[in-house]
Amino acid sequence: FVMPTKENIEYISQDCKNQMYEKFYINFITAVSRQLLEDLAQATIESDTVARVEKIFDQYLSFCMLEQNLFTVSAYDAQTCSYYALNRPDAKDADIEKCINAITDSVFSLFVTLRELPVIRCPKGNAAEIVAEKLEKKMRDARRDPKSELFKDQAITSFQRPLLILLDRNMDICSTLHHTWTYQALIHDLFNLYLNRCKVEVEEKVKNYDLGPDDQFWSKNKGKPFPEVADAVHVELEACRAAEQEIKRLKDVMGGGEGVENANDQIASTVSSLPELMERKKRVDMHINIATALSDCIRARNLDKFFEVEEKIMTKTTLEESVLDTLKEPERGNSRGQTETVHYLLPEYHRPS
Repeated sequence: FVMPTKENIEYISQDCKNQMYEKFYINFITAVSRQLLEDLAQATIESDTVARVEKIFDQYLSFCMLEQNLFTVSAYDAQTCSYYALNRPDAKDADIEKCINAITDSVFSLFVTLRELPVIRCPKGNAAEIVAEKLEKKMRDARRDPKSELFKDQAITSFQRPLLILLDRNMDICSTLHHTWTYQALIHDLFNLYLNRCKVEVEEKVKNYDLGPDDQFWSKNKGKPFPEVADAVHVELEACRAAEQEIKRLKDVMGGGEGVENANDQIASTVSSLPELMERKKRVDMHINIATALSDCIRARNLDKFFEVEEKIMTKTTLEESVLDTLKEPERGNSRGQTETVHYLLPEYHRPS
């Protein structure tokens, strides 16, 4: 699976020339342009390897589902496709166009996968309108293309079409700067949570942990305040220990020979649930390591104090001491943390009421 870029077409052409594979099945993550397709055809003709290219697919996978109701653009990194990339002072038109096209392709791929033709709405005069116009044109062209099967079974006049609302980040920029006290937000801020994976230092070793929708504990507790999550981890650990003790008890019954007949059903049930218990224990150990590392970071950097100050500023509650006095205290963290706190807090702190 590759992105349809000029560089990737050159790599594929070189592989064909070198006859690296007997047959080529090429899957493009998003739709390949006619120009790139012609470049590939020309390269295979020149290397006499046309017969090796069996099939070419447009897979429309230019998005990444992080949760059941959350997806992100997966084709580019944050430096080339982000709020900063669109709004930085030195942004070039070509870079902005590239980012807009990436967002459009991603949303288009999502609705191709859903097999839905949405009604598109957006405010005027910003990047959201540009994306909406490009997306509407892309969907309209796909329906009109006689060779395409996309959106052919969706009626434009149907009252069951989903509503797609595209908004510019400027409408709610404050939310991105707010440091919440939830489990997921803390992991994102402290451990660089990216594509549901975080890196945590455990016993002087860096471990990678995946936090996806298949993790029931994560799905249930990611939006809760961290103190509640710490309690939930303890409860889950105690449940696992109780299950382990039950297994040991049944093992003793088997070894002692007494009450074996009465324990047969329990033994069968326990054996069948053993893989699930082992996986549950593995997940609990992972969350214990993450929670412990979070607690260490919070204590080392006094994040609870900063969170308290930020909440008071947002609710316009009187502070016990000024923000600058808080930052001057030596135990409040390193200079980088102090600088970031100034950037986040002072505009709100000095905003006129």
